[in-house]
Amino acid sequence: LRYCGRCGATAYCSKRCAKEDWDEHTVVCEGMRRGRARELADLEAQGGRKQDYNEMTRDDCNWFNKVPGLNNEIALLAWTHRGESPFIRAITTNHIDTDGSDIRVETIPRSFWEEDPRFLKTYADTLREQLRHQFGQASFCSSKEYLYLLTTTYPD
Repeated sequence: LRYCGRCGATAYCSKRCAKEDWDEHTVVCEGMRRGRARELADLEAQGGRKQDYNEMTRDDCNWFNKVPGLNNEIALLAWTHRGESPFIRAITTNHIDTDGSDIRVETIPRSFWEEDPRFLKTYADTLREQLRHQFGQASFCSSKEYLYLLTTTYPD
């Protein structure tokens, strides 16, 4: 896999795929770059190594994907609330429970993430802009596509 040279977060199978996706990705790239930079700085401040960051991120995604029924639950929530342009977030505090018993799944409707100022107390404004862009695309089909975020929070 190849990663975007700017944000380092989006994976591509080839240089050609990256070029084909650039018009779409350019809108969210800067926000992703800043978010990754913040997360890297936090990791390094806690004594972590920069080289381990991508591996940790991939491990997080792989762990979430192995939780039985989680992807189906997220897809069902997206389908049920498709008329609300929901942003779905799955949160865990550890990767010890392989059954995912501590995962909390939130559905955040557009009326909240688009207009409510409390959204910005938890999420960066760049996420709001990314959501607006993704849901605003003419090609976006809420019956077939949805947006979600997998998050691991670590105790201080």
